[in-house]
Amino acid sequence: MAIAAVMMGDSAGGDGLINSYRVSRLARTLSASLVFVSAVGAAAAADRWEPCKNSDGVVLEKKSVEGSSFYEYRARAHVAAPAHQIIEAIWTGVLAQQHPPTVTKRVIMRHDDAEILLYDQIHTPVVSDRDVVTRLRKKVDPASGTFEIQFASANELGPPLDRKYVRIPQVRGSWRAEPDPSGGVNLVYTCYSEPGGSVPAFLVRGAQQDSLLKEFVRVLGRLKS
Repeated sequence: MAIAAVMMGDSAGGDGLINSYRVSRLARTLSASLVFVSAVGAAAAADRWEPCKNSDGVVLEKKSVEGSSFYEYRARAHVAAPAHQIIEAIWTGVLAQQHPPTVTKRVIMRHDDAEILLYDQIHTPVVSDRDVVTRLRKKVDPASGTFEIQFASANELGPPLDRKYVRIPQVRGSWRAEPDPSGGVNLVYTCYSEPGGSVPAFLVRGAQQDSLLKEFVRVLGRLKS
């Protein structure tokens, strides 16, 4: 009926033109509103963590990343040790070459009390082996007592490409130790990575999830020993 009224008005003189203009303007406003609502909805969905696994006190979750076929993963657990001690143990573990077994070679390119730059060569079953340069930065929030290690790929600071390896284009995440008001610390490990090459996302999502969980459990074991 509204469309019919507009069509009739278009041939009825001045009032019809005004009505047509008003309806057209209303349509544009509604259209813009729908686009805005859709964008907000998409952003909210991208920021929503979905449960993957929950066992032995470890919660594993994932969430979509806008513009990517890969997920960001998050593992978290409650730890009795102080926050600064946890982060220092992870930091020194990197320097002491206490890396996952999939890392076949690690070179500490430079380090100081607040930053580490390292180069890793990584064995990946089925597909070609990978390599990546990663920068780690240690941070503390005195107000909350939260300690954190943030990491991100920094391939521009690394060695030239090696044809034996596919350079991982993007890695980012953090280890965050936040004091729990009831005691102990909530330890959270997040990571997002793009493996590079031409591997379809659906083939590596499961491996990425399992790898993050294994690394979290490995570090937890070291903290408790």
